[in-house]
Amino acid sequence: MTTSSLQQIVVQPDGHVVVNGGVARRDGRQMCLDYYPARGNNGDPIKLYPCRPLGGAGDSHRWSYSARGEFVSGSGRCIDISGGKSRASTEGQPLSLWDCPDRENYGTRRWLPQAQAQQVFTGNVQLANRVYLVDGTSSEAKHQNATFQLYEAAQPNSYYHPGVTDFAFAKDAKNILNDVVNQVCDDMRQKRIRNAAIVGFSRGAIIAMAAAKRVMAECGAPVVFLGLIDAVNTSMPDDAGWSSTVPNNIPALFLAKRSEWEDVFTTATITGARLTKQSSPYDGRHWDMTCDNGGKKSSQWVKSTMTGALRAAGFTIDESKFRGTKC
Repeated sequence: MTTSSLQQIVVQPDGHVVVNGGVARRDGRQMCLDYYPARGNNGDPIKLYPCRPLGGAGDSHRWSYSARGEFVSGSGRCIDISGGKSRASTEGQPLSLWDCPDRENYGTRRWLPQAQAQQVFTGNVQLANRVYLVDGTSSEAKHQNATFQLYEAAQPNSYYHPGVTDFAFAKDAKNILNDVVNQVCDDMRQKRIRNAAIVGFSRGAIIAMAAAKRVMAECGAPVVFLGLIDAVNTSMPDDAGWSSTVPNNIPALFLAKRSEWEDVFTTATITGARLTKQSSPYDGRHWDMTCDNGGKKSSQWVKSTMTGALRAAGFTIDESKFRGTKC
């Protein structure tokens, strides 16, 4: 089964997934998604097979469609684009089963209706203004902080990467930078980007700045906005050429905490010809910029202010998706 054959799919109430309008044989039998061999292991290829009555819970014809846009098999694994790190959503790529992601940034296992995704694998891909978000140290989707909520509010045209996991030395910062650059440049190759905005929190803001420079140089990505939420360059690794200067041709908004009264994460000094800096009107620590623990209001201010800037730059943000951020 390949991406080029997914022209139309219908999820039926009984769990069958009928492909291409349901009829793909001369005898009129419907064709359904199946995996073979029917063990439900990682790597089992996805195939078309004549629909048949369903058996038990682990039947290879039984699927469910998750709220995150995943097709989950009876074995509990998801449909993925094959190829490991080299996989890309290009026409003709084979499909297989793989473990469902525990974070929400693995787009090769996320399948959206055409109107929502604004692309089909077999048709013309529509350009969109896309927002790329890089979270702060030790922050990820499960924390539901302001960075992640901005990602949700910009869906379906957004990408989210969790923050660095090495609290002391940010050793994985370069890998995250490469992930973001690869995603943006892949979207450029697939003609998904009209304009790009990159937004980062804490060390993620430093990564966002580096990513903006690289994607413009490496694949000509049109970065038209850079959002920096209390940028921190504490103990960043020395081998990736980190900078505290925004490229002169990119408008940037730097949202900083109100006061410097904590020792661990000191707000970085950022410069740039088109940089605008605003300080939170509310007292709070670094983490309060994206989490409203104890009734802090800085995170609400961050979401509102960054939303206004993104909209002014031409990006669609649905504020109705915002909620409390008690991380």
